Amino acid sequence: AELQGSQGNFDVRETHDGAAYERPNQLGAFLELDSDSRKQVGFGGYASVTNTVRGVDTHAGVTGYVNLGGRLELSVRPEVDITTGDVRWYDTTPVDASGERTYHFAQLDARALLLLFRVNYTFTPKLTLQGQAQVFLASEEWLHGVKVTSILPRPRLYLSRLESEDLPDLNTKDATLNGNIVLRWEYLPGSLLYAVYSRAQGVGTLTPGLSARRLDPGALARGASEDTILVKASFYLGL
Repeated sequence: AELQGSQGNFDVRETHDGAAYERPNQLGAFLELDSDSRKQVGFGGYASVTNTVRGVDTHAGVTGYVNLGGRLELSVRPEVDITTGDVRWYDTTPVDASGERTYHFAQLDARALLLLFRVNYTFTPKLTLQGQAQVFLASEEWLHGVKVTSILPRPRLYLSRLESEDLPDLNTKDATLNGNIVLRWEYLPGSLLYAVYSRAQGVGTLTPGLSARRLDPGALARGASEDTILVKASFYLGL
């Protein structure tokens, strides 16, 4: 476990044009735990929290695994990211031909969930099966639009000078599912056969009436999918 802190600074990458955007002083904490990796069953995890302009940025993940003598290996890893009150840039618009422009910001509340599943099974040293799946869900809710106008080519944009303005609808949601299964067979010394099945599925129609800040796993069931089957063989000539 550790505590971390940093003095506020200016980010020249935020607005994509070299403007220096003020970032606040930061104070955070980090915690990590791991069990004995030599055991057949174990776990590991981490968590961190850092302040943002008006809220906190939180990340956490846990890994659980089972290893049965090297023949069967299973693991699952959920990760969660939650950000609240972070004032972020989303657009820059020109005011007139003089070069004056307005930088638009808003409070971003974002949530994301990542689930990773892995399985390896060894039938024999020459025949193995591997599989993995990944589910990703995310949402972004933009609130409380603010702006600042400058004529300077690379201005300093101070948080205290941001003025309120109307905010367009910038809210987004995402949901994806990716997975594959790989069968590997060494049918002769140095000669290999691979059979691969993969599936990719994206976000479909969003659930009506669902809050902008909530994740939408139901959108996966309504999303388009792509399935692929691939067979590859190699033969060792031994010349």
